Amino acid sequence: MNQELLNTLEKGYARQQQGDLATAEKAYLKVLRRDPGNEFALNLMGVVCVRAERFDEAVDYLTRALQVNSGDPETHNNLGLAYKGLNQFDRSRDAFLESIRLNEEQPVTLNNLGNVLAAVDEHDKAIPCFEAALALDSNYVDCLNNLSVSLKEVGRLEHAIETLDYAISIDDKRSLTFNNKGDVLLKASQYEAAREAFERAIDLDGNIVAKINLSTALKQLGDEQGAVTVLNGVLAVEENNAEAHNHLGVVLEQMGDTEEAAREFRLALKYTPNHASSFFQLSKLKDHALTAQEIDKIHALLKDPQLLDIHRAPLLFALAWDYEYQKNYHVSIDYFILAQAVKARRQPYVESETTAYVDACRETFPVSPASVEGDRDKLPVPVFVVGMPRSGTSLTEQIIASHSEITGAGEVGFINDLVKRASELTEQPYPISMQHLSEDEKRQLRKTYLTRMVTRFGHSRFVVDKNPLNFNFIGVIAAVFPEARVLFCKRDPMDNCVSIFRLPFDDNQKYAHDLVALGHYYLQHLRLMDYWIETYPDLVLTVEYEDTVDALESQARRMLEFIGADFEESVLSYHENKRIVMTPSSEQVRQPIYKSSVNAWRRYGKALQPLMKSLGVRTSNATINS
Repeated sequence: MNQELLNTLEKGYARQQQGDLATAEKAYLKVLRRDPGNEFALNLMGVVCVRAERFDEAVDYLTRALQVNSGDPETHNNLGLAYKGLNQFDRSRDAFLESIRLNEEQPVTLNNLGNVLAAVDEHDKAIPCFEAALALDSNYVDCLNNLSVSLKEVGRLEHAIETLDYAISIDDKRSLTFNNKGDVLLKASQYEAAREAFERAIDLDGNIVAKINLSTALKQLGDEQGAVTVLNGVLAVEENNAEAHNHLGVVLEQMGDTEEAAREFRLALKYTPNHASSFFQLSKLKDHALTAQEIDKIHALLKDPQLLDIHRAPLLFALAWDYEYQKNYHVSIDYFILAQAVKARRQPYVESETTAYVDACRETFPVSPASVEGDRDKLPVPVFVVGMPRSGTSLTEQIIASHSEITGAGEVGFINDLVKRASELTEQPYPISMQHLSEDEKRQLRKTYLTRMVTRFGHSRFVVDKNPLNFNFIGVIAAVFPEARVLFCKRDPMDNCVSIFRLPFDDNQKYAHDLVALGHYYLQHLRLMDYWIETYPDLVLTVEYEDTVDALESQARRMLEFIGADFEESVLSYHENKRIVMTPSSEQVRQPIYKSSVNAWRRYGKALQPLMKSLGVRTSNATINS
């Protein structure tokens, strides 16, 4: 290359480094007019096109550069970025891998490879890439943030927080890091700490994503009006922010305003026509059916071979719910099966893990209870509503929380925090940790839990913790809260499991995504509950869903008597309670009692035979709508 072309390249690169892409591009094109095979100009033009998001052009320039010199790792890295911009993730991955093969000591390329794997939801494979990059550059803050996201997605929350704290120690002025920390804390149900992290991110630079996430933390802290205010503030600045519209729709639906919720979901789709979550959220609103155009759009999106599973599943659920409301149940169950199969691929259920957990609990408990006589009058009596999800737990809580002396806290994660703290105190894994707690430690755990309840929800005579999966921790509850009351919600196994199967439960609830797995998990939950009831007969009251819908008043009186509260007529008007309900049952619990959910499973026909077999249900074909 002659000196004149070299000088032109150097001037262009200098302007590129200053962010002046237009001038840099003119310089590179000038070189290429005189020397079309100049690999440096081709590579740099590829970089300019990537930064300008002209990804097709970038691929062309970078491919031509590799035809001149296929052994340049930087060009392969840049090609990987171009393919990533086109959502051609397999090609992007291959380009990064080739770059790393040519030069293993490239932290940026390793980070890029991790990002591609994370983009296709392969976080378990992304984590080693980020860790390899950090082994080369431990202060690579962007990579630390990326690692934290993948750690969060695989459930390694403590490691994620440690990673982000280290990133903050390097640079405490990046709002992204504080937003990511808040996101991890949200997943860990540490809502106060999450709020603080989001507020720190917002203080640094007005981070819009952190504001949207802050709305979720506020909602979980019982400040739904604050959440609405934050989201409206975002939309005042960015009217076309689809995520803000979607989040606002969710809050409004949970507050009972389905009309405005539907409007927000459709605004999200107006600004982002492929917003899968908004399609699903809209499909669940019974009085706001998907339009023909919306359904056509869903089908078109599903035909895209590049569509990621994290978007495919909610779109399939949306179609399932549309057929559900058309009462075309045989088609709807087929779509539910397709949707859940996508989720099951990501997190397969392992029967032996559930069985081993139940065995461990039966071997560990009971343990001696804490002595709480000294402070029973100072703190509320905890009431735990437990059972399988969709077993009537939301309805049960809504009924008793309509009593003047009972506060409904919703689904809080405080028992999980308590179990984690027990392991920290004893340096023993759960459940054996419970056998090693001292009397003082049990009292400490009890006071921490109840104080958190009072701080968040105010003081009342009783407070209801409606986290269904707390059925796993009845032994803990008995040891730490001997004065507590547990309402065990139980429902027809087929109805219960089918109701779960019709919703996209979190990936960590692996049992929920496969009919056979559902049956196994349901029976193991019964095995565990049978043991708790046998061990703690005075602690647990079984509440049959079918009895509640058949005789509301007598069941309400029975529950209140067990809790220790006098009957009040207000509990019979539970559907008029204006408290926010952050579960899939939010629409149902605002209606008077109805019986249409009893034996509803029979609508779906032979598609449910794997579940029936797993549960051991024997029913003749004549009793199933085939």
